[in-house]
Amino acid sequence: IISSLDSAFFDPEWGEIGMFDARAFFAHTQRLVFSLEAFEPSKTAVFFVHGVAGTPRDFKYLVDGIDRSRYQPWFLFYPSGGPLQKVASFFADVLKIFGGEFHSRQAIVVAHSMGGLVSLSALNEYFRQGSPDFVKGYISFNSPYGGVESARQALENAPAVVACWRDVAT
Repeated sequence: IISSLDSAFFDPEWGEIGMFDARAFFAHTQRLVFSLEAFEPSKTAVFFVHGVAGTPRDFKYLVDGIDRSRYQPWFLFYPSGGPLQKVASFFADVLKIFGGEFHSRQAIVVAHSMGGLVSLSALNEYFRQGSPDFVKGYISFNSPYGGVESARQALENAPAVVACWRDVAT
């Protein structure tokens, strides 16, 4: 639990570090899932999944506007330079735990940019295991479902390659 999205823990520099140095990122975070308060199964869990070089702070405006008596924000804070499928598999496992062991009543996934690719992949993996009735919605904005041309160009021309570029290239 981190009490505020304004915490230095979620400073944008950690999103940048997560692009290029997963070890330093994990030394800082020690985990990938965060909340602003203790788990409350009676509330709808809203999972926010940031994009490349992002942090949970990117969702501050949205979180400030939700009814916290009904919805509980959760954040997937991951090193966005890593392979997309590894993060997606982890997120699918998180959803499974919330729907099973935690007995979460309802969940909604809100994703931005590459977070949409991570989330969609996680949801597809999770739904292949059966139809979870607690996932009630998926909202994605500005997600590059068709790929990113600059990632393809970087794969061809950059002296070093960031793993996620392979996953998002056109």
